Amino acid sequence: MKWLLLTSAICAAQDASLSGTVVNARTGDPIRNVLVVLTGASARESPSVLSDAAGKFAFAAVKPGRYRFTAERPAFLTWRHGQKSPTAAGTSIELKPDEKRSGETIRLTPGGVVSGRVTDEFGEPAVQAFVALRKWNYSVTRRRLTSVGQAVSTDDRGEFRFYGLAPGRYLVHSAMQRSFVPSHMADRYLGTFHPSADRADRAAWIQVPPGGEVRGVDVALRPSRAFSVSGVVTQDGSPAANVNVNMMPIGEDSSDAPIPGFVRDKEGMFRFVSVVAGRYALTATSPAVVGRIVIEVNENIDSVKLPVGPAPQISGRIRLEGEGGVDLSKALFSLGSDDGLLSRGARAEADGKFKLEALMPGAYTPYLQGSGDAYLKEVRVAGNPVNGSEINIAGDMELEVIASLNGATLEGVVTNRDGGRLSLAVVVVVPEEQLRFRLSRFQYVHTDSEGRYQMKGIAPGKYRVYAFEEIEQGAWHDADLMKQAKGETVELAERETKSLALTANP
Repeated sequence: MKWLLLTSAICAAQDASLSGTVVNARTGDPIRNVLVVLTGASARESPSVLSDAAGKFAFAAVKPGRYRFTAERPAFLTWRHGQKSPTAAGTSIELKPDEKRSGETIRLTPGGVVSGRVTDEFGEPAVQAFVALRKWNYSVTRRRLTSVGQAVSTDDRGEFRFYGLAPGRYLVHSAMQRSFVPSHMADRYLGTFHPSADRADRAAWIQVPPGGEVRGVDVALRPSRAFSVSGVVTQDGSPAANVNVNMMPIGEDSSDAPIPGFVRDKEGMFRFVSVVAGRYALTATSPAVVGRIVIEVNENIDSVKLPVGPAPQISGRIRLEGEGGVDLSKALFSLGSDDGLLSRGARAEADGKFKLEALMPGAYTPYLQGSGDAYLKEVRVAGNPVNGSEINIAGDMELEVIASLNGATLEGVVTNRDGGRLSLAVVVVVPEEQLRFRLSRFQYVHTDSEGRYQMKGIAPGKYRVYAFEEIEQGAWHDADLMKQAKGETVELAERETKSLALTANP
C-alpha cells in the first residue's frame, strides 16, 4: 500500500498545469463558455475545459507531452495555438514534467457575417428560398466551386443571415422550390448568384474581413427553364438493372454535387427532372460494370443510351529506385482525370502492390502521395514507359510504378519585406508546365520557428519556388493566382542540395 501511494505521489508530481484567459480579439473582453482542448496522442491525453465567467481556464493535472492547443465557441473562429491569423496553421506545445505554465491568452476572432434578401423576378420576397455560400476549392487536378457549411432558408421577408465565417471571398447562390404550386404551373428557380447572375463567372464576389459584417448582399432570382433527361442503361445491347446513375455538371462554375439517380427496373430506365441547361457527364456504376458519356442539355432529352461494360481492374506495384527505404504501406497511388470528375486511389501494401477497382475507361494522370522522400519517376505498362503524362485506361491493366529516392533537396530561409524571419510561412515548389507527372510534383512545407524550410525528394527539373505569409490550401494549383505571385526559379539535379532564400508574398 505504501508503494502504491508513493507511486501515485511521484506520478502526480510529474504532472504539468496550464492556465490562461480567453478574450475577444477585437474588444479585449473576456469570453465565457469557450471550449479549450489539449489534443494529445490518445483520448486519455486530450483533456478539455470551459472558460468561466471571467474567461479563465485551467488544466490542473496534465500528463507531460506534446499537444495541440485549441479553443472554440459558436460564432467565433476556432483558435489554434501559434496561428498568426484566423486562417493560418497552428503549432503544437510541449508541456514538460512539473511545468506550471500560466498567463496564456487566447484571442478569439468573431466570425464574419453575410446578410441579405432574396426576391423573385417581381421584387417580391422569396420565402423559404435556399441560400448557400460558395468558394473555390483547389485539388491536384482543377479548381471547383464548393459550398461552405450548410445552406440557410430565407424567412417571410426573404431575408437570410450567415455568421461565424472565416475571412475570405465568397459567392452567394440562391435557389427556390415552390412546393405549393403544381410543377406544371410553376416557374423554376434553379439557381441565381448575387446579384442576379445565372453563372459564377458573371457573379459578384463578397469579401468578408476578419470579424466583419457584409450587409445588403441581395439576390434577385431569375426563373430558369428546366429540362428533363431520360434514357436507358444498356449492357451488350440489353437493358441493365441495379445500376447507380449520376449527372455531374462539367465546368468550374457548376454545382459541387452530382444529381443522383438509380435504375431499379428491368427496363434499365432512368430519368432526371429540373435540369438546368449545360454540359453534363452521365455515369453509371455498379460493383461489376461502369459507363460514362457526356451530353449537352438545352432541351428535353428522352432517348439517351448509356452503355456499360465490365469495370477495368487496374493492379500494379510500386518499385523503389536508389539508396534508402520507404514504408510503402503509407504510399497512396492514384489516377485522376483532367476534369476532376473521375479518380481512384489505393493504398499500397508493404511490398508495394496495389489495386484500383471500378475505374471508368478514359485518360488519367497518375500521382503518388505518402511516399516520403521518393518521387514518382515513371509508370510502365507491359515494361514500356508511358508516353506523356496520361495513361489511357480501356481495360484491365498492370502498372509498374517507379518511385525514385534520388531526389534533390531544397532548403533556405523565408523573410518578410522588412527582412524579418517568418515562422509558419508556406513554401511551394511548382514544376514547369511541360514536366511529366506535373501534378504529383508540387510540394509545400511550412517554415519552422526560425523561418527555415527544407524539402526533400524533389524530382530533377526546373521549378518556380514561392513563399507566402498565408495562402489557402491548394491554391497554388490556380495558374491565374500564381501569375500574380513573385517567386524564384531553380533547377535541380538528382541528389543535389541547393539553398534558396525567399521573400514571402503577403
